[in-house]
Amino acid sequence: MLDAIALLALTGAFATLIAPALQHDRELSRRIQCRRNLGQLGVATHLYAEQNNWRLFTRTRVNGDWVGFNLPDSVFSQLTNLAGDRVIDCPNLHPFTMPGQVYERGGRSTAFQGMVIGYIYCGGVQETNMLERYGWTSPATTRDDPTLPLFVDLNGSGWGDGFWVVAPHTRTGPFRLRGATYHTLQAQMTPVDLGAEGGNICSLDGSVRWKPIAQMKRDNWIFKYYTEAKGIW
Repeated sequence: MLDAIALLALTGAFATLIAPALQHDRELSRRIQCRRNLGQLGVATHLYAEQNNWRLFTRTRVNGDWVGFNLPDSVFSQLTNLAGDRVIDCPNLHPFTMPGQVYERGGRSTAFQGMVIGYIYCGGVQETNMLERYGWTSPATTRDDPTLPLFVDLNGSGWGDGFWVVAPHTRTGPFRLRGATYHTLQAQMTPVDLGAEGGNICSLDGSVRWKPIAQMKRDNWIFKYYTEAKGIW
C-alpha cells in the first residue's frame, strides 16, 4: 500500500516537473502555425489588392486611433473566403474576441467597428509623415516598400474603460485570465509585464519572421488618439 502511495506521489511530482516543458514544446509548435497563418493572410491580402488597383484595405475604427484588429465586415468576409476562417487569428488566440465590446459572448462583431481579428493589421493608415512622427510607416499599396509590416502578432496594450492588454506568445502559450486572452485591467500592463517572448511579423513582401520581445520598442501602446503611439514591432 505504501509503495503504491509512494509511486503515485512520485508520478505526480514527475508530471509537475515535465508539464512546463511540454507546454513550451506545444507553444513552439503554435508559433510555427502562426507563421503559416500570417503567410496565408499576406497572400490573401495581395489577392484582394490585385482586384482593387493594388491598394490595401483600410481598417474600421471611428475614434481616431490605430488599433488594427478591426476590419470592415466585407473585408473580413473576403479574407476568410480566400484564406479560411482560422488563419485570421494567431492559433493561441483563436477565436479572438473582446469581452464587453462585442455584440455576443465569444463573437467578433462590434458596434460600428467591424470584425475583430487575432492579429494587428498594419496597413491602411492614412496619415502623412508617419515615419518622422511615429517611427513607422503604414503600407498603402502592394507596391510600397516590401519590408514594411503588414500583419503582426497582437502584442499590445491601450486604454478604454480601463487598461487593456494582450500577450499571445509567452513561454507556455498566451497569457490567460479566467479563460480570456483579451484583458481589461485596472492598472496599466504591457505584454512584457505578462511574460510575452515576442511575435511573428509578416512583411508586405509576404515573408514572415519571429522578433524577440527584447528587440521590440518599449512603447506598447497602439492607440493614436490617447498617446503618440509608435507601435512595438
